Amino acid sequence: METIDQIRLKPATMSLLSQKWVDWLNDIEVVRFSNQRNQMHTLDSQREFLTRKLNDPSSKLFGIFFARAHIGMVELGNINPERDSAEVRYLIGEKTLWGKGIASFVVKKMVEMSRELQTIKLLEAGADTRNTGSIKVLLKNGFQPAHEKDDIQWFRKVI
Repeated sequence: METIDQIRLKPATMSLLSQKWVDWLNDIEVVRFSNQRNQMHTLDSQREFLTRKLNDPSSKLFGIFFARAHIGMVELGNINPERDSAEVRYLIGEKTLWGKGIASFVVKKMVEMSRELQTIKLLEAGADTRNTGSIKVLLKNGFQPAHEKDDIQWFRKVI
């Protein structure tokens, strides 16, 4: 697929901070299935978030780029060496690129990265039970339903 060939993941830096990112987080359609929907985001709040993530050894945050344009974020978060586990979290902010396989490709890359790290044996991800797109992404990448809590379906993938 031509779109997928143009997707790149770049480790997060402060240069990712932009009004566009803030606008995604304040767009009710983009975050309708995310816990971000209940917050108002600003450049300052995202600067604080990004600073925390960049200094958090249990997080690996990446910008998702399409043809050099920043279109979303993905994270291996809650990396827990004692459990050999991590969570995958992702957001495609550019709505015109939804449904083109980008999220599936990005999750696949996070699975591959986890294998390369050799310290992560279990990946987990949560999806709102109404978010059929995200659920399909996880199932396509071999995640298995684990349990449901508070309208979130949790998935697991053994690496």
